[in-house]
Amino acid sequence: MILVNLTMKNFKNISVSILGIAMIMGLIIPSSGSAQIRPQIKERVKQIATSTKGDLSVKAEAAFCNRFLKTTGKIDQKVKERESKLETKRTERLNVLTNRKNERNIKLSENRVKRDINFSEHFAKLEARAQNDAQKQAVAIFKTAMESALNARRTAVDAAIKTFRDGVQGAVDSRKAGVDVAITSFKSAEQAAIEKAKTDCVAEVAPKDIKQTLQASLKMARENLVKARQEIDKKQDAMKPLIETKKQAMEKAQADFKAAVEKAKNDLKAALGQQAATSTNQATTSAQ
Repeated sequence: MILVNLTMKNFKNISVSILGIAMIMGLIIPSSGSAQIRPQIKERVKQIATSTKGDLSVKAEAAFCNRFLKTTGKIDQKVKERESKLETKRTERLNVLTNRKNERNIKLSENRVKRDINFSEHFAKLEARAQNDAQKQAVAIFKTAMESALNARRTAVDAAIKTFRDGVQGAVDSRKAGVDVAITSFKSAEQAAIEKAKTDCVAEVAPKDIKQTLQASLKMARENLVKARQEIDKKQDAMKPLIETKKQAMEKAQADFKAAVEKAKNDLKAALGQQAATSTNQATTSAQ
């Protein structure tokens, strides 16, 4: 998660210098309030710069607020770049999932066509061996039973695949929504912290107090972001039951198919006899 990782790295430099703190603001989108406060900060810096007191604390305030102003000018561009990277990654992941799904659909369709052709060839041979109307009728009943079993299995398989894919898509959408909410909450908290620092600069609050308040607010925002990310990661376990459900559905579809095939073979044996029915074994080749 691009925005999260870059933000966590920036937080490590907060205590080093106020410039490090300002760099963390790369995830903050300036509000209309910033545009109103900005001229006031400039005016305050100008007043301090022309002060004849020479007080070190006053100079420190000027340096702090001046660096603060210079950094906020680049904030919007950084936000756009990082959010653009996040969207690019999401698009890439979506394309990978879509391509895999399409490839599996094509492969499944091709296999079914090939096996249908093979199935038809075996039935044609079986029908050619029928010597009278009774045998032809028995073969026709067997063919109908096999086609019914085959279609039932394919319907069950398709349903299992759809249920699995719908579940996966739901998990993906849920994660995306969770990430968006976490990022939005983090940016809002950071924005509030930055706006408070700007207001304190105008109000001539001591730089030390401004810095401490800003650090505490940013730390809280980061901790909340980490917690949100951990909760999102826990939801990855939702894939396990989806996989297990699909597996069970596939196994049941295969078991039902085998049972139907066995019954159809036994019915045909009763009609044609053991020797004729033996030639039908190849016709029961599995076909998804």
